[in-house]
Amino acid sequence: MPASWQSQLRGAARSLDELRARFLPGLEITPPMREAERRFPVLVTAHYASLVRTPDFSDPVFRQCVPAPGELVPAPWASRDPLEEEPFSPLPRLVRRYPDRAVLLACDACACRCRHCFRKRVSARGGPA
Repeated sequence: MPASWQSQLRGAARSLDELRARFLPGLEITPPMREAERRFPVLVTAHYASLVRTPDFSDPVFRQCVPAPGELVPAPWASRDPLEEEPFSPLPRLVRRYPDRAVLLACDACACRCRHCFRKRVSARGGPA
């Protein structure tokens, strides 16, 4: 029987060192990767790690899971809030864009901290990115 999502999250790697020790022994951790890890948390479940074929940025699943140094340099066209939710957030983790609808961001416990996440500003270390 496959592991439940709860057990997958409990057993997830939460640092580059843990990712290497438990799931990706061939992972080479560079100083720029460490710098990105300090700002953007790592969270990779065993399932996501099992999908990585080569533990480097040429692998698309690896690129999705591991903080990249390029994330520290914002693109000039990039927005901190690409969904434009902040003006419609009367409280943290509540978005009320329309009078009859609300989005409650109950938690940030995804199965992977995706590098392309539109809400990365919420999950970055030190609060909003």
